[in-house]
Amino acid sequence: MTTIEILQKLISIPSWVDKTTNEQEIGEWIYKFLKSKSKLKILKQPIGQGRFNILAQKGRKVDTLVTGHIDTVQPNSNWNQSPTNPRVVGDKLYGRGSSDMKNGIAIILYLCTLPNLKDGIAFLFYCDEEYDFLGMKKFIQEYKTKINPKLIVSLDGEGLAVGNSCRGLIEMKVLVQGKAGHAAKPRSGINAITESFKVINKLKGWAFGFKSKELGNSTLNIAYMNGGGSEGNVIAEKCEYIVEIRVANEKLNANLVQNFIIENSEKLGLKVASIKIRHDIGSWITTKKELEDIIPLAPIKKVKSAKTSGYIDIQMLWQAFGRVPTFSLSAGEPGQSHKANEYVKISNVLKAQKFYEKILTK
Repeated sequence: MTTIEILQKLISIPSWVDKTTNEQEIGEWIYKFLKSKSKLKILKQPIGQGRFNILAQKGRKVDTLVTGHIDTVQPNSNWNQSPTNPRVVGDKLYGRGSSDMKNGIAIILYLCTLPNLKDGIAFLFYCDEEYDFLGMKKFIQEYKTKINPKLIVSLDGEGLAVGNSCRGLIEMKVLVQGKAGHAAKPRSGINAITESFKVINKLKGWAFGFKSKELGNSTLNIAYMNGGGSEGNVIAEKCEYIVEIRVANEKLNANLVQNFIIENSEKLGLKVASIKIRHDIGSWITTKKELEDIIPLAPIKKVKSAKTSGYIDIQMLWQAFGRVPTFSLSAGEPGQSHKANEYVKISNVLKAQKFYEKILTK
């Protein structure tokens, strides 16, 4: 099968995560493909509920670890075709995951079939990148002391340029308690919603000050907020919100954010009932000098800025394996990830494939 034929098959297999769907079906297809089409050592790593990572390895040791996630986000509204029925229009291949990141998985699978792969390469196909990073965390838990890669590569991302960094990610759910009162008498209570807005705005400015030359400023997003009740004449005594920070400086962590929220909420008379930290993940930077042999081979011979990019979970690998040189390069189409009518350009997939053949084959 060609890379594009593999990609079309991958698109046709739903691999988002909800109550009825996960990566098990696509994982089984990948596993069977590798068993029948490659001569690599193939292992499954269970992560629970029938889900599993796959590791395909050539040689006894791992010098280069190549990674890609096999899950996607769920199809959203406004699709004018089936997200799992791949369709080619000119140079564009449409379907859920075509850009993020089944094109990368297709390239990896094609590479696994080549007879002239370099020794010491391992390919990791992992679950749950779009959700809670369960696959990546499970892999690191088991393999942190088993392998010692000298180079880590991800086929996640977009734009055919080399990625050498990403901002970190802090996410937490905050529940605060104010004081109920009559709406006609604002001083009779403490409005948990309006006072939380004050805390959030102050937090935004404070977090913005944590910056770096490579990653810019840390930014804040409020992903969810709910509070009060169904009546308009009562001062809201509760407010719950989810705060998400893209971290540009490794000095910023969830503990600092938590302390800031508690301190500034209490100054306004709010009691913090609970804070649940979901993510507390640092940033990643590999210097251009460490990638001086890679960058000239890329389809676009430059390093792309990570100042406005999302988190890439190869940061966890970089951290776990001693901050060895780590980079990403993908054919993903800029701006297409998670969108309706997602597509990738076939010509760019083939350019990325050619690049990886250069660096991973003899």
